[in-house]
Amino acid sequence: VASLLIPIISAILFLFVGGYIALYHVPTVLERFVHNRVKPEYKGKIELSIMFGMVIVMMPATYYAKASYLMGCFVSGLAFCT
Repeated sequence: VASLLIPIISAILFLFVGGYIALYHVPTVLERFVHNRVKPEYKGKIELSIMFGMVIVMMPATYYAKASYLMGCFVSGLAFCT
């Protein structure tokens, strides 16, 4: 039973908690600490680097939490869609 419930609960928590953080907190942090301090011509490269770093962190986090590693990629990309 635990081998069935843990991945489902883990995926749901990553989706809702990670999605909430990605939609409401990450954009304000990026605006405050990155967009105001980076020249406009470097903004795209910096955002891509930050997103790549988030993917590298979130993929193993979701994998070791027994959710799909693709969930980590999705939540990381969700932070940059707003």
